[in-house]
Amino acid sequence: MIPLSLYVHIPWCVQKCPYCDFNSHTQKGAIPEDDYIDALLDDLDTDLAAYPSIVTRPLHSIFIGGGTPSLMSPAQIERLLAGINARLTPGNNMEVTMEANPGTVEADKFIGYRQAGVTRISIGVQSFSADKLTRLGRIHGPGEAERAAHLAHQARLTSFNLDLMHGLPDQSEQEALSDLEQAIALKPPHISWYQLTIEPNTQFYF
Repeated sequence: MIPLSLYVHIPWCVQKCPYCDFNSHTQKGAIPEDDYIDALLDDLDTDLAAYPSIVTRPLHSIFIGGGTPSLMSPAQIERLLAGINARLTPGNNMEVTMEANPGTVEADKFIGYRQAGVTRISIGVQSFSADKLTRLGRIHGPGEAERAAHLAHQARLTSFNLDLMHGLPDQSEQEALSDLEQAIALKPPHISWYQLTIEPNTQFYF
């Protein structure tokens, strides 16, 4: 049967980046984690009632994106994944990826996410230049990005990814290549390196 993949969206961020056109929103007060996980599972129940054949398809991968999913506690991510696994059919060696912001990283959180069932973390580094990170509206610095990569190694995840961008404001070719070289030096299993795109309805667009 055709394998099934599931995307789960966590919409909150510490602050909205000026290039981001995703459905994400600045966190104001405590995140209603219990209510939101309940709503996600209720939404899945509605889909399964409408398309019951989905239940029999092997679930190949889950991607938890945002926003900044690492603002959620490991306990809530565990409850989310347990709810999904109870409703669908997990495939063999199912990959569970979760996006994380280096600025929200703590050592016990990465280990907690692994214990909750996350097998792969995608870390939104974007750049190792303090100036470029400020221009992008990121809340972390180069040191936090490096620390996040080291923590991912220590957490013994099945895999992790460093997310990089090029074509940043006033970025030279050498600066872009320097970011890539620094990412490679951290020995991640996977690197995403993509060009900044100016999308409508973002601060950069206006």
